[in-house]
Amino acid sequence: MLADPEACAELDNRCRDLGQSWAVPKPLTFGQDDLLDAAEVAEMCDVQPGTVRQWRRRGLPAKNTVDGVRFRVADVLAYHAGRRRRRTKTTANPDTTKES
Repeated sequence: MLADPEACAELDNRCRDLGQSWAVPKPLTFGQDDLLDAAEVAEMCDVQPGTVRQWRRRGLPAKNTVDGVRFRVADVLAYHAGRRRRRTKTTANPDTTKES
């Protein structure tokens, strides 16, 4: 990024076009207590809105408001981090499981 920001941005865009989230986090433009709809959560987490609805069925806390279902930013971040931790624990590293 320091050596060639334009090339880095181009690589980020190519990966997004291919459906790959990039390792560089997006700046969070919401407060921890802000309420977002499924589309806003999807944009924040770089997933499809249907994925957010699946997360809700699987335990992501949601609030019913007069404007529809909303998700608190802090709950989304905690849920998303927990999913990453669980995925990391269940994914075996082949280099550490090989018998020497």
